[in-house]
Amino acid sequence: MADSDAQPDRSLLAQLARYGSHHGHPLNRAIHLLVDPLTVGLSFAVLDLLPVRVLGLGVGTLAYLGLAVHVSRLHVLGGALTCAWIGAASWAFASLAASAGGLRVCLGVGLCFFALQQLVGHQLVERRAPSYLVTHAGLSRLESLWESAATGSLYWPMQVLFALGFEARLAAQLRAAEARLREA
Repeated sequence: MADSDAQPDRSLLAQLARYGSHHGHPLNRAIHLLVDPLTVGLSFAVLDLLPVRVLGLGVGTLAYLGLAVHVSRLHVLGGALTCAWIGAASWAFASLAASAGGLRVCLGVGLCFFALQQLVGHQLVERRAPSYLVTHAGLSRLESLWESAATGSLYWPMQVLFALGFEARLAAQLRAAEARLREA
């Protein structure tokens, strides 16, 4: 079987490494640690404002539930921390968006988050495209985009768990895999 026909590695380690390899500089890592969960929570809050409902649930809530299932299947504790972190951000932004003029504030904050992550973190500091713009081997463009969003949401809470001493073996394997991908 040719390399192009090979199935992509969908293990937790491979997905985290693909995402993490685009975030090597300490400043870019700090920016994303703070802003990624807020950006995802903000996105879900704004999506819930759309007039579309399925079983009474908004688009943002459905997206949150999909993300929750996905990340919890990859790592239970990391998934729980991800869901709590993003859920709190989403609730806070939904409360703000519901207030007078709050939607404009949320959209302005979202643009600032985007500029901070993409322009400062990736373009100026990292000098590398964000992972969602890269189609990874064996993945379709849509799969790469979803993996980047979902794994990016899990990556930063996992870094917190690693810093607290959880999953030391996985943390070491991840650092090595990220380094290999950066060199490739």
